[in-house]
Order: sequence, then structure tokens, then C-alpha cells
Amino acid sequence: MDLDDFYGLQVLLYRPRDPRVMGTRCNPMVVMSDKKFKKHFRFNKIKVQRIADLLEHDLKHPSNKGSPLTPVQQVCIFLNHMGGGHYQRVSGVCGGVCQWTARSALVRVTNALLKLKSDYIHMPSSAQMQDTSLRMLDKFGLPRFAFAVDGCQVKFIEAPRKLPANKHAQLFWCRKQFYSLNIQIVGNDELIYDIDCSWPGSTHDARVWNRSEVKKFVEAQRAFYIAGDTGYPISDTLIKPYTTAEAGQDRSKRVFNRKLSGLRTVMSECLYGVLKRKFPILKNLMTEFQLSQKIVVCTAILFNMSRLWLDQDGDGEDGEEDSGDSEEDSDSESEDSVDMESDNEEEEEEYEIQEGNPSTIRLRGQAERDILRNNIRM
Repeated sequence: MDLDDFYGLQVLLYRPRDPRVMGTRCNPMVVMSDKKFKKHFRFNKIKVQRIADLLEHDLKHPSNKGSPLTPVQQVCIFLNHMGGGHYQRVSGVCGGVCQWTARSALVRVTNALLKLKSDYIHMPSSAQMQDTSLRMLDKFGLPRFAFAVDGCQVKFIEAPRKLPANKHAQLFWCRKQFYSLNIQIVGNDELIYDIDCSWPGSTHDARVWNRSEVKKFVEAQRAFYIAGDTGYPISDTLIKPYTTAEAGQDRSKRVFNRKLSGLRTVMSECLYGVLKRKFPILKNLMTEFQLSQKIVVCTAILFNMSRLWLDQDGDGEDGEEDSGDSEEDSDSESEDSVDMESDNEEEEEEYEIQEGNPSTIRLRGQAERDILRNNIRM
């Protein structure tokens, strides 16, 4: 090694480092007005502090080494990301931190919030189901409806990353020509009772329903109905509209379809609309597969928190118009299933009535639907 090589190596080894730059970490609880704070973080200051207190055990760092973020700062970065639908580096700039720190806060708050899922997302009690059914009876004249189920395509901005070994990206390519998760939500006109985000976008809503745990709960009780669209299999607990061909022959069936459609809109499609408007991140998921699933569940938890804590005023008040994706996404493949459904109903009389036979279940569901139609309150 000659002298020039030696000095060149010294320059490489001992070159001055770039000075450490600390972003300006302002406290939004102090510098923002109440209205502006609610617009950015989707909750008012009192509720954000309440969320931080609930998650403090999981978010608080053991020491102040490295100037760690406080629980409130982490929650604000997380809520800003949920309510903005932008990149993590943008959330970091807004919080005065780098992209890596913003992602760390996002992951920590997400994992901490998931631990509270059973406290805020659970099936209703008998009294709650009775209250819901009475509200639906007064509004639509349909008795005993305590839930509604619907599916929604939550879009990935690109092919999902870091998939499990048994998953392929093509499974997530949905009929709307983009990568997505098929999210099933069961709820009433106020709360989300169950959310299932384990299925790729190409899965039919009926398959998701038939393999869901909530189906067992609904079928175990016979006192209340659940409303679904024409993509779901009818049963003595799940009631769906008449087909277009059937409704065209009978005015009472058209009236029933109109009332059931209004009920479903209030109890399922409106939930999707408010959920996506309140948390625009659901319109374009940009994180890897498993984190995206967690984020979807966290938005449902936050949605129920806002309803239970009476913090729902001004949902999505940023003035952005809803693109209408929720209504389109919530429409399962009902148009494709109408013709097949009507063919099955024409041939159903040929089947032998047996307990647990799919045709028997369908016949019972149709009988329940006819009883509801004949006794509908006009």
C-alpha cells in the first residue's frame, strides 16, 4: 500500500458524519384548535388522551434515552395516518419524526389497540338485539331484524407484499380489477359487531359468510334475523331480497325489497360509508399484508370507540366528498348470482326435504321471508 492509498483509506474511515437533525415535535394538543385537531385526528383532544391512557402500558418507553415519543405523540401519528390515507413519511413529517419512527409508532399503536378488540367489537346481548329490532320495526315495518351483513372490497394500491406461503397475489385480484381484501362486517345501525378481514378479494361473499364464526352465533339463536343482499344464501335466520324476476311479478315483493333495502342501507352500507370517510386509509392500503389486516381491524375498533364515547359528530368533516366506493364495494356479486338463484328456486321442489339439506334450509328461509312479506307493516 502506497502513501496515496493510505491517505485515501483514512479519508474513508474518518470522514465527518452528517450532523444529527432533530425534527420539531410540536404538541398538537396545545398548538391546534379543537376544530382543527378533530379534523386531523378524527377524535377530540379529550378522547385522544383517553386512547393514550388506555394504551400507555404498551406505548410508554422504559427510559428517556434517545428522546422517545410519548404515548400521546404516538397515538396522534397513528390517528393522523389513519385519517389521512397518506404515506408514512408524510405522517412522520407531520409529527416531526422520520419515516422509520412514524412506522414504529404505527406498528406499536396498532398492536396495542388490537388487544382491546374484544372490549369494543363483540356480538350484542339479547337486550341490545331487542332494541335494534324495535328501531328497525318503527322505521321500516320489518320485525325481528337485529343485524345486517355485507362485504366490502378494501383496495391495495399495489399487489400485497409479504404474503404467507399459502397465499398468492393473484388471489387478491377482485372482480373490480384491483388487488383487495374482501372484508365482511356484521353490525346494526350504530355499531360494528364483527369484522372478518382474512379473505382475499376474489372470494365470494357467500363463501366468507358460510365459513365465518359469526354465522354460528346468528344461527344458534332463532329470535332475530340478519339481513343480507342477494349474494348470500337465504336461510331461516338470514333474509335477503326477492330476485328481480320474482319482484317483477308481485307488487308486495317489490315493497318488501324496498323496505329491506332501506334497512340494509342503514345497518351495513352506511357503516362502510362512514368508516371509509372517517378513515380514508381504507381506500388505498399501502402496507404489507398482515399489517394491512391489523389496520382494518383497528379502524373498526376506533369506529366503535367514537360511537360508544359519543365522539361521532363531524365524521369525515374534512369536506372531501365520498367517492361512492363504499356503496359499490358493498354490493357483492349479486347481479351475477340472480340468474343462478332464480334457477335454483325453480328446481327446489324436486329436492327431498331433509334436515340440514341446503335445499331444505333455502325452503325454510323462503317461507320465513313470505311470512314477513305478508305481515309487513305498511
